[in-house]
Amino acid sequence: MDTSLPYYLGFSHFLGIGPIKFNALLSKYEIEEAYNLSEDVLAGIVGAQTSRKFVQFRKDFDPQKKQEEFAHRKIEVVSRKDSRYPNQLKELSDAPICLYVKGDSRLFTDERQFHFAVVGTRKASPYGLKITREIVQDLCGRNSNICIVSGLAYGVDAVAHETTLEFGANTIAFLGCGVNIMYPYGNRHIYDKIISGGGVVVSEFPPDQTVVPGLFIARNRLISGLSRGVLIVEGTKTSGALITARYAAEQGKDVFALPGQINTTLSEAPNILIKEGAIIVTSTNDIADYYAFGQKVLKSERSELKLSVDELAVYSYLEKNPRLIDEVVQELQYPAQHIMTLLSRLELEGVVVRRSDEKYYVK
Repeated sequence: MDTSLPYYLGFSHFLGIGPIKFNALLSKYEIEEAYNLSEDVLAGIVGAQTSRKFVQFRKDFDPQKKQEEFAHRKIEVVSRKDSRYPNQLKELSDAPICLYVKGDSRLFTDERQFHFAVVGTRKASPYGLKITREIVQDLCGRNSNICIVSGLAYGVDAVAHETTLEFGANTIAFLGCGVNIMYPYGNRHIYDKIISGGGVVVSEFPPDQTVVPGLFIARNRLISGLSRGVLIVEGTKTSGALITARYAAEQGKDVFALPGQINTTLSEAPNILIKEGAIIVTSTNDIADYYAFGQKVLKSERSELKLSVDELAVYSYLEKNPRLIDEVVQELQYPAQHIMTLLSRLELEGVVVRRSDEKYYVK
């Protein structure tokens, strides 16, 4: 049992002490000692007014009750001390005190996952949405362990999440409000699909925290912080997408940008980034080659694959739609063990992949 969690919970729920002040406290005291400091001592680190408010908050806050409440609501709490806390975020100078998670938190720590962020404006053009879908779809086909990270906003974010789910890959959505708040509400169907599909919805803000514009800027650093690289599709020069790219650059992450027309405001952010040295993306190859992802198997190449009759039967069936093992067995009427052997061979050939929904997909 993690005896430190109640104190992490307390600090996380008190919005007057953020990650920076929290770091200052932990540089001098252990977590329990820091939580129980006298008002005078605490004031020397966080200021008199904040100290006074925290002492009053501490009297009223019941961490045990909160933990029981979150368990009932199926919300996981991952503190900095928790082994499930992502190392990528722990390295940030302003790492969240706690993460509140709905979904499969193992996506954070599974070293096989390749976290890649795709972000852009809420008011994306039809072209921007089309390219987002094509690139995400292609990335899912190039790397079976891809995990697309975004912010669940309208526009580019929504298409990135939906496309990832559609093709059976993993996705993580960072919110700028409480993890239980479906914002924007129009994307509630994506929120539900992410959780039911094995993905993660996460926030550094306590559940029930309402929507405040400044919090969305703060969450952008986590989108980039968790990811190996960030693709900016479209955005104005004042967009959150550009802020995310700035965070990524500061964190030493790879920044990719989709070039756009010079006479449209939606191209301002990516064009600015390209001028500053971002990697230009004119096709998925620019990302896949950079990370040495595998190549998709083209239809013209499939006839050249040296597959047995049984392997070809399985491959042809999966080519129509992704399937579970049991569905393949039922359709082809082969013994289950034989089907498993065939699927293993096809995986080794690099022509099919099993994703988090346990279905097999043709690459």
